[in-house]
Amino acid sequence: MPRGVDLMARHSGPAVPQVAWLALSLFGLGLTLVASVRAIDRTSPVQGTENRTKNVVAEVADCRTSAFPGRAKHCRLAPGDVVCLVSEDFLGSGHLFKVQARRCDRVESGGADPGEFGMADIAGLSQGVRTVGGGSRTFVAAAGDAAAGDAAEVVELPSRRLFQLPRMSFDRAATVLSECELAGAVGGAGVYCEGSARLSAERLRGRMASFLASGLLGCVEGVLGPVLDVDGSGGLTVVVGDLDPAGESGEFPFWGCVRETDFLGGDSGPGGDILYLDSGVSEISESEWRSLLVHELAHAACFSRLLERRLAGLSDLQVPRWFHESLAHLVESEFVGESELSKRRLEAFRVDPGIAPVVVNLQQMTWGASRRGPRASASRFLRAGVDGELLRSGALAGVFRESACFEELLSRLLGGATEPVLRRWAASEVRAMLATGPHLIPQLSADCVTERRVLGTAFVVWRAGSEGLDVTVEAGDDSDWTLTVIRP
Repeated sequence: MPRGVDLMARHSGPAVPQVAWLALSLFGLGLTLVASVRAIDRTSPVQGTENRTKNVVAEVADCRTSAFPGRAKHCRLAPGDVVCLVSEDFLGSGHLFKVQARRCDRVESGGADPGEFGMADIAGLSQGVRTVGGGSRTFVAAAGDAAAGDAAEVVELPSRRLFQLPRMSFDRAATVLSECELAGAVGGAGVYCEGSARLSAERLRGRMASFLASGLLGCVEGVLGPVLDVDGSGGLTVVVGDLDPAGESGEFPFWGCVRETDFLGGDSGPGGDILYLDSGVSEISESEWRSLLVHELAHAACFSRLLERRLAGLSDLQVPRWFHESLAHLVESEFVGESELSKRRLEAFRVDPGIAPVVVNLQQMTWGASRRGPRASASRFLRAGVDGELLRSGALAGVFRESACFEELLSRLLGGATEPVLRRWAASEVRAMLATGPHLIPQLSADCVTERRVLGTAFVVWRAGSEGLDVTVEAGDDSDWTLTVIRP
């Protein structure tokens, strides 16, 4: 027998089971590899996105199988009910929510589960302060100008002075060092102009005299304390220039500003108690002019309180920009009413409150956009929770001096924790939207699935139509948020 045949004969008995087991093992290994490749393909970020999104949406309806079971909330809406989602993030981050609605044949009259959310209590919301007393700042007149009050002395103002003028450019604020010329003074307020803005500065001198005679500055100082003469010029310094040369600010014009850095760095360089005005301000109405000055002087008074802390050797109080703006808007509306600019901001806020947060994170929103709806959002939030007696007594200046940190200042002003005030504010705003613009509130329908982005401390709202709905809202992260069912 040939050797090869002999070998086959020699191993034919024991080799058959081993070969069979080897073949079965290789076959199983092949199936495992195929299954693994398919599993990897399903979870691929490129090819599997659509499938995974559909699965998540389908799972939102049942939080037991949801991808984020602890991030879902449910409520039941009767026909015409409104559900308000309030995001409580004072860092201003963005959050994504998914909403699903299903038809509900039977709706209990009791509404939502009171243990998780319930009817909002918006009674007792403070409406702010009407008028206050207080010591008016004494202005010192320069030679040859009419004084707003009794002049104690005459201060010689330099004919030319360097300023860091703000510029609106490419949707951001920049500064330009510019030497400006003295256009005159009124009531101790030196008025300087940049280049060709002299004619506007001359016109504004007369309007400034009218404003100082109105006593509105005394009202502002009665609430927030006196505006300090930081640069030793004997009174406020007004600089008129072309702040928005390209007209970048559009519908929400950049008419003027007062800067904290000028007050806290006024002992050197071009700083001081300075009010910057755009040359176009000379053409605005008298009511808009007074609103602008009250607003900016409220900033100046707040910055003066922060400077006093530093001069007294106390720790710096880091007050965020949203609070400065909302407080200035609150003072403005109380003493001169709502300006046309403020009304336009309110309209922008109510069109989409979810992207008009109280706290603006400029990484989530441009500087220009932050001057629109968020200004209305922040000021109305503060109005909803402000301790009116604190303002009426003129004690707010003391709160600035005595608070160890901003959180303490805000708590004392609101009379307690921030979150309850935020929820009451949102409910009151929703009721206002129902009364004046119900068409702005999106309507949920049965089998509706939608997504909604919310920025920071803001709210979004939906309403039910003519049928009852079971609504599930799921957060895409671990943010703090609540639902409130409002029955009109």
